[in-house]
Formats: sequence, structure tokens, C-alpha cells
Amino acid sequence: MYSYFKNPYYSFRFLIYLGVFFIIFGLVWLIAKGQKIRIEKKLAIENKIAQLQIKTIKNQVDPHFVFNAINTISEMMLTDDKLAADDFICKFSNLMRKTLQGSNKISHTLKEELEYVENFIQLQQIRFNYIFKYHINISKNINKSTKVPKHVLYSYVENAIKHGLSNKTNGILKITITHKNKNMYLTIEDNGYGLNKTTKTKLNSTGNGLLIMEQIYAMYFKLYKQKISHNLIEIIDGKKNIKGIKIEVIIKNKSQ
Repeated sequence: MYSYFKNPYYSFRFLIYLGVFFIIFGLVWLIAKGQKIRIEKKLAIENKIAQLQIKTIKNQVDPHFVFNAINTISEMMLTDDKLAADDFICKFSNLMRKTLQGSNKISHTLKEELEYVENFIQLQQIRFNYIFKYHINISKNINKSTKVPKHVLYSYVENAIKHGLSNKTNGILKITITHKNKNMYLTIEDNGYGLNKTTKTKLNSTGNGLLIMEQIYAMYFKLYKQKISHNLIEIIDGKKNIKGIKIEVIIKNKSQ
């Protein structure tokens, strides 16, 4: 054995093999380390998105929202409107069930988002005694199985009802989903009071809600490389009267 290492040729070969071993070991270690870092970053992004989404659905689980729902049920029972009360209870329990079931999800299908939002809208209609109507229009070429961020519609719909339609007679909420230039457009439109006639508190609330969604979209892009943006537009007639608010959510094609 000693003579084997004493031979320069074999000693050189041994050093080469040893060097190759350490190079391969180092590459394997670097790959494993890189995978660990990527997984940790992905988990951090998922946690951040989840935290932001929790803020967007606070009205569904906080005491104020639950109190309003219970109060609505109580009023129906007192007026002996048992069928309406039963319908409201079913819708409310369904919304709570879906909220809990989806609590660990960052995204779901467009179909699931639409079902969730429509359930919420119908609850709010009952609560506000049907002072507003709603319309949902979906283009035929829309794939409802498309994955979207959870509450990509709900956050804006909740805001439109709360700040634009809850105190307006003959209110109208419109949700339109179309494809333009390979991008998906989700439009939420109401004929409420716009921004100028809301209080400072409502303005701040609206701004915070939009900021939260922008943060979600930024995190969503880092996680899935999916670009999403939104635009808030005041609807103004020819006499410069404010007729409501329109929000466009643009889900861009990944190839762009």
C-alpha cells in the first residue's frame, strides 16, 4: 500500500479521484441547499399571502358580521318569516363552511370564487332588504377552471356593497368577466356614491383594501409568475356627476 502511494502516477490519480469526489459532494450539497432555500422562500410567500387574505375576509368572521347575520335571522323569526329565515341560515352556514374549508388555500378556481361571491351577495341582499340588484355576465370563452387568487372578486364586491350600495335605493352591482388580448378582465361595477361623497373613514378603508390586494398580487407573482393588476375608475356622466365606481382586475396571460 505504501509503495502504491509512493508511486507518483498513482498518487496523482488518487488526488484526482479525491478532488472529483469533493467536487461532486460540493455540487450535491449546493443543489440540496438551493432547493431548501427555494422551498423556504415559497413557504414564506405562501404565509405572507395567507396573512393578507385573512385581512380581506375579516368581515366574514368578526363579531360584527356574525352579529348582523344573527340579528337578521332574529328579525325574520319575529315576523314569522320562517322560510326566508331558513334560506338565510342555509346561505350563511354555507358561506362559513366554505370560509373554513378554504382557510389554508391561496388560490382556487374561478368557478369556486364566483360561487363564494354570489353566496355572499345573496346574504347581503337579504340583510339590506333587497335594496340593490346584481348581475353576473361571463363570456362564453372563459374557462371557469382557471386558477385565481382566493377573494380576487370578493374583496371588491364586499367593498362595493359596504360603501356604495348598502344605503342606496335601486342600487345595481355588476360583475363582468371577459377576455381581451389573451388577458382575463374581471370588472366589478356599482352605481353607488363614488369616492368624493364618502367619508374620510370610508376612503381610508377603500384604500387599505386596494393596498392589501396589491400586496397579494405582488406575492402571487413571486410564487406563480402570474401578473395581476387592478384599476379603480369613477363612473362620471356627461354632466360630470359621479355615478359609481368601476374596478378592473386584469389577470395577464403568463406568456406576456
